[in-house]
Amino acid sequence: MKTQVRLLNLIFLLLIFNNLKTIDNVHFYHSARFQGQPRLICDKLTTIETWINGGQTNKGFTANKTETSLLNIYGNINIRDLAKNIPNNINNLATTLITDLWDKSPNYSFGNFETEGFFENIETGINWTQNFKHGFFTKINIPIRKLRIRDIRFIDKTPDNTPLPTGITSASWVDFKNNFKQEIEKYNIKLNSIQKSGFGDITLQAGWAYSQQKSRLFDFIDTEIKFGFLLPTGKKSNINEAFDLSSGYDNFWGFPISFDAAAGLYEWLTFGTHIDAIFFIDDTKEMRMQTDLNQKGPIKLAKGVACVERGTVWNTNFFLKSDHIPWGLSMTLGYSYNKGESTVLTPEDPLFNYDIVNLDEAYQEWSLHVLNVIFEYDFSLKSHPKLPYVSFNIDVPFRGRRAFKTRMTGTTLGINFIWSY
Repeated sequence: MKTQVRLLNLIFLLLIFNNLKTIDNVHFYHSARFQGQPRLICDKLTTIETWINGGQTNKGFTANKTETSLLNIYGNINIRDLAKNIPNNINNLATTLITDLWDKSPNYSFGNFETEGFFENIETGINWTQNFKHGFFTKINIPIRKLRIRDIRFIDKTPDNTPLPTGITSASWVDFKNNFKQEIEKYNIKLNSIQKSGFGDITLQAGWAYSQQKSRLFDFIDTEIKFGFLLPTGKKSNINEAFDLSSGYDNFWGFPISFDAAAGLYEWLTFGTHIDAIFFIDDTKEMRMQTDLNQKGPIKLAKGVACVERGTVWNTNFFLKSDHIPWGLSMTLGYSYNKGESTVLTPEDPLFNYDIVNLDEAYQEWSLHVLNVIFEYDFSLKSHPKLPYVSFNIDVPFRGRRAFKTRMTGTTLGINFIWSY
């Protein structure tokens, strides 16, 4: 009975820690790679890993957690109010059907466009971890990724028999729909497909690991904590491209912190948790901001300078692992929760209303629930300890909010060795 109580207490503690995760890994556009167990304690141990992951999708999750078209996660584009209250220097760039549409149409059903597209993501990189004495270690993570959004389409969702606004003819409306992209781009915002390749954000960390061997209940109890710096080495998004993405965290400096815990039973079963978060430094930059509460979707015509408080990024998981059963084969089943907190903008120009700007769906909290499955084979033996290990992973998002539904699959190749320095 005491053994069962201790086991339940440890699981409870792990789940508490699970509410607190790091590196450039967690983004709204894909399911994050699963993070491993606490660091192995061995003086002068070096671990080098490289990986490649990829995924694609045309689906996403709305604020209500329902599935939708990829680029429609923030709602339909509301043409009726798209140009409402935009600055004169932007409004004067063109005379189009949307310039004063809010004055002409009393019907809010008119002019709602759904946005479709196709997303592709390929990532690779390297992890280098170096142990020192007494459980201390350092780690560097260098990610490289290629992002692509293509096949962008705009589909008019105006209900049939909706009255046309005053002064707009059927011919002019059909012409606008046929030239949607060109009409919107008159306001100096591009609706092109995007393709971006380059480094993500490099992370430098220092950590400490501790292992309690052969406790009364468990084979071992391992813990680890890491702190570090996230360097803004990734390419930032272009605010003049409506669908552009950053290859990192959009040029924000960050401070990651993480905690890991794992326990072993029966000499083959391991269970544990991994928790991390990245806290960002506020920055002042030019941003696209909405000028009316009824503006919806991914397109914003107005831009201005604002102080940006980027929301903290969280990642947490819980896992079960059959360790080296049979032979060098290990299998892991995990659940991860990825989350980005809301970003808050404080505009410098009084033209932009603070409350209206921060009710934009694009700046609200996003989340993903992910099922992780990993198969790993360790080729190392007592007689050949420097042989590598290889793993294959699949990370499947099954629920989310304001995020892409991108399933990721990939492989990791790693090696452990001890050297003198």
